[in-house]
Amino acid sequence: MYLNPGTPWQGATVAVLGSGPSMSLKVADSVKHLPRIVLNTTYQLAPDADYIYAADPMWWIWATEQLWWDHSSKGWKMTMESRSRQHPNVPKEIGVMRYGGLHGFDDRPGYLRSGGNSGYQALHLAASMGAARILLFGFDCHGGHWHGDHPDKLGNPMASTYAGWIRNFTSLAPLLRERGIEVVNCTPGSKLECFQPMELAA
Repeated sequence: MYLNPGTPWQGATVAVLGSGPSMSLKVADSVKHLPRIVLNTTYQLAPDADYIYAADPMWWIWATEQLWWDHSSKGWKMTMESRSRQHPNVPKEIGVMRYGGLHGFDDRPGYLRSGGNSGYQALHLAASMGAARILLFGFDCHGGHWHGDHPDKLGNPMASTYAGWIRNFTSLAPLLRERGIEVVNCTPGSKLECFQPMELAA
């Protein structure tokens, strides 16, 4: 089903929890008081997050087959079209945002730009929902995932993949600043340097 989440987070500080190797239960617990979007398997560290976001339709199929067990996750489940007007093959309970292109920022309600990865889309989603300040965790952009490799059919990022993601984030950063949205990267050792860095304790 297609969704337009609106702007429920107008002026709020929002946390986006990625899947990089720096992510942990301790990190996830440290922002339990904030609105949260979690990416892919990171939902296991924060099953009470507001949104679970995964760009890859195959992840949703795998999650449904392998992980849709205790229904402990209460938040909305979200993805987006891989191309315009092509609804992804995902379970019917997964909300779908419309594809607005690869690069940049789409101001139309219900649309995202893909950036080629879930983290870009989740950041875009938080901004579209009105967040004034977005904190990034687990956005290492190197070193794989905190949970190890995905199963073979899902694929895993390579060095060239990360390089492309970093370029896309770098082009997005000034567009968010123009809209008055502050993005803070709270990921230690991150190679994503286009956003203001900050230590978790701060």
